[in-house]
Amino acid sequence: MDDSSLLGVGDSGVFLGAKREEFEGCFVPSKAEKTSSQFATFEDRIRTFKNDQYKQLLKKQSQNIIKRCLKCNKACASSPLAPSCNSCGATLPSEESTSSNVFTGFAFGIGKGPFPYTISLRFQSPSILVFDDLLALSSCHLNAIPTTHHIVDWRFLLKRPKEGLEILNNLQLAAERVFTESFWTNQKWKERFFHPKFHKVAAKAVLDLAFAGMNFPPSQFQLHLQFIVPPLLPYQYHLYQKGVHATKFRFFPLKYIRKILETGEKMDITMKTNVFDIITYFEKLGISYDDIYKEAYDSLDKNHKLLANYLAKDFMYRLRGDTVFHAVTHMPCKFEKSEVVTKDKSVLQNYGRPYSEQKPTGTYYKYAKKTPLEEW
Repeated sequence: MDDSSLLGVGDSGVFLGAKREEFEGCFVPSKAEKTSSQFATFEDRIRTFKNDQYKQLLKKQSQNIIKRCLKCNKACASSPLAPSCNSCGATLPSEESTSSNVFTGFAFGIGKGPFPYTISLRFQSPSILVFDDLLALSSCHLNAIPTTHHIVDWRFLLKRPKEGLEILNNLQLAAERVFTESFWTNQKWKERFFHPKFHKVAAKAVLDLAFAGMNFPPSQFQLHLQFIVPPLLPYQYHLYQKGVHATKFRFFPLKYIRKILETGEKMDITMKTNVFDIITYFEKLGISYDDIYKEAYDSLDKNHKLLANYLAKDFMYRLRGDTVFHAVTHMPCKFEKSEVVTKDKSVLQNYGRPYSEQKPTGTYYKYAKKTPLEEW
């Protein structure tokens, strides 16, 4: 795999240091209308309720149980199956803590938590939000969430499988609509990030290659569909090759969740329900997590190779091991890998487009909820 490869990884290393001028103007700006936040913080919102039950419910819905990365400070899911940070790759601490639930914050129109809760918004309705992922793995990495109910994670859909399947299908349709109407109609973005043989195909041909599913446990305790259209960004493809992303028994493909909901089998799900019990139960009904996961995981590599269009000349550096080297002189650079990865994110991502003074912009949910979400 030499540097003529378009995969973002070559013999000289992982492509880093994306040249801003080479990618300028090749992004998909959000066209969402500007809306103000409804309350400054969760605490401000909770204080407005006179009903103690509402106060306790919103407090519950405002929190996640997480492990916080000591290197980059990202709130990560607490799971023995995900021992590393899915942003910087550092080993996570053993101690659990809580964090603010950003996604329910979006639904309530909260202004800020540890950081501003502005949304890189792509689609909104009274029941669904679709937005760019802040920690995108690809140039089109969307999250779709329901805003009518508080559903901690996908397991709970099994309490009401028929309604759960409807929610799942609606989240997928909303994400696909965003890709079709906003992303695939942007010719400059398409030509910059996708292999030339895909420049003239219909959106559906690319949607068929999307990588979609849900994590358990999630880092945000609100049901969210991760909808990722390859190719992955170069460094994220490198992490995928190392087994950091979409780890087995943590990532659950959309196809798997849909198949088990389609059985109509109800389960009495609680926070303590073991996901392996769910896997075993549906295995006996002929639905194999192992087979569906392997198909999805392998397809991400295959489809990245089909779609990627990264030119070696457009990247100033190469990563070998944990050392960054200059692409031309081949000399090691003095800065840390994390520095250039962070800079690349600002150059390559669609999150927060259009930028203002080189910084992401966003808005708030115009259908912000006035009472706690209905518990599923």
